[in-house]
Amino acid sequence: MDDTALTETLKELGLSTYAAETFLGLQRVGTATASDIAAVTDVPRSQVYGAADELAQLGLVNVQSANPKEFRAVAPDTAGELLQSRIARQTTEMVNQLEAIREADARPGQEESNSIWRVQGLQNTNQKAIDLLESADRRVQYYVTAAAFLPSTAVDALKATAVDDCTVSVFAPADTTVAERQPELTTETIGVEYIDPPTAFADNCTRLLVVDDSAVLVGVTTPRAPHEELCFWSASERIAPPLAVAFRAVLRQ
Repeated sequence: MDDTALTETLKELGLSTYAAETFLGLQRVGTATASDIAAVTDVPRSQVYGAADELAQLGLVNVQSANPKEFRAVAPDTAGELLQSRIARQTTEMVNQLEAIREADARPGQEESNSIWRVQGLQNTNQKAIDLLESADRRVQYYVTAAAFLPSTAVDALKATAVDDCTVSVFAPADTTVAERQPELTTETIGVEYIDPPTAFADNCTRLLVVDDSAVLVGVTTPRAPHEELCFWSASERIAPPLAVAFRAVLRQ
């Protein structure tokens, strides 16, 4: 990675342009004065002090009170830990603030008025399926057409759900890669059954999840994006129960 790419990465991690360039310059020369830093970077000498103060506040630079002042960057691994910790704190603070906003501005009946939701992209759809699995109390029926829809995290969620006295059934077409997950899924509490694709399912159906009578998720691909999954899900008290009944009937065909 060249200096330009490193500078951009440091900026993405929250440093100003001058601070990022100053930090890279110090990594190159070790202990240095403002004049030394200006000589090996594009940072004007007059701007080095402000950049160094920014870095010092983040713990990325040590300052020696000499005349002139001297600066020394911390080791790369220390810098990485400090920046990761800072990002983690900022992320936690952001999540807390968003949760507070969401709770303060929640409108009665909002779940009912937005009863069917859409999520796109394999990582996102898998996570939504896991979220719904973790909400199960009594029974789960999960039809999947490929091993990609049963990552290890989903298998772990199925196992955890089954341990909680919940009936868990997994269905899959016999000619798919789902069989690769068979060893992981084989337990006394999880039933795995290979079936012919239900006739009611379109060819582009990727998965179907029914959780209790309270949540459903169905995945599809579209002609516009045949290799990207799009899932629709609902946990609405008004919409999910009748869909759950209908989907279970489809799986029994």
